[in-house]
Amino acid sequence: MLDEGVVVMAGISNAGVSQIDVARKVLGGRLVSIQDQFSPAFRSSRGELEQGSKLGLSFLPWSPLGGIANVKDLAASRSASIRDSAAGSDLKPTADQFALSSV
Repeated sequence: MLDEGVVVMAGISNAGVSQIDVARKVLGGRLVSIQDQFSPAFRSSRGELEQGSKLGLSFLPWSPLGGIANVKDLAASRSASIRDSAAGSDLKPTADQFALSSV
């Protein structure tokens, strides 16, 4: 039994946009988060991410690096990504800063 005044929060997982809307109706203000797969290689949950953002819900991605098998490939592409990001924002990282970011 819950003490009076205790607010129970809830989250849902692997739900589509319409299921998020149903859960919000059922749970009201107690729905606070959504957990779905989302990674650089798996973006099909973008609609759920956008719906959660629109409703003020937290989005908790599972497998955000695409799974342990893909980490090596992601790390290999990281250096180029950092260079592209720095160039796009007119940053001029020193060699030491870049070396630290590639670790």
